Amino acid sequence: MKILLILGFIISYCFLFSQSTFVEGRGANGQGLWAENVAGISTLTTTSFGVSADYKFGLSELTNAQIRIAKPYQFGVLLLQWNSLGNTHYNVNEWALSLAKNLSPSFVMGLSLGYKREQIGYDNYGGLLADFGVQYQISHLLSASSVVYNPFRQYLEPSAFHLGLKYVASDKVNLAISMQKTESLPTALVAQLHYEPSSKIILFTSLSTQANNNAFGIAFLWHNLCIDTYLAYHYYLGFSPQMALTYNLE
Repeated sequence: MKILLILGFIISYCFLFSQSTFVEGRGANGQGLWAENVAGISTLTTTSFGVSADYKFGLSELTNAQIRIAKPYQFGVLLLQWNSLGNTHYNVNEWALSLAKNLSPSFVMGLSLGYKREQIGYDNYGGLLADFGVQYQISHLLSASSVVYNPFRQYLEPSAFHLGLKYVASDKVNLAISMQKTESLPTALVAQLHYEPSSKIILFTSLSTQANNNAFGIAFLWHNLCIDTYLAYHYYLGFSPQMALTYNLE
């Protein structure tokens, strides 16, 4: 049912809205509508819309659907998002409002506030969540980023800290390395490669010392429309295919 909803949104909106690429948003250094670091949405210059579906480990019960809408204003870029995961027996819904602002030509700060509701059978649990991120342009080729997830340690989601560096090797290649620490889990080191062989194709790969951050993605660009496919791999749990549609409203 959730996949049908996603397809419905794709058919309804693919000629109306847009954004930059989905794979571009991966990691603490990412930018655009799908940036994991909330500061990364500051690069948006037009109203943007996106839908995605994540088929985790090939289990329909863990399919995650997401909708994001962002709009730039004079005071910064606002992002509204909704995530939904699970089925009638177990499901999680999250709503969040984010704001990112350029405080100087080289420094960006972002804040996200949201509400998360988890349902297990007839039991419901809810709580407020917050994320905080910054990005700093050290030089023309080098930038640094950091993001704190759930700093107030709301029990519905683990707290995490990511710190990253990105180097622009050429017009076609970006390299990034990040350190990720999630509560009691071991610290992970993640290396990422972003390659643009042509103006219509973008490739992305991620390799990690931990089991859950190894992935490959490819994006196809057509005018304002971008179609992304993304395949994550967990050593023990298997593959998680993901697909997103994004569009820039000019």
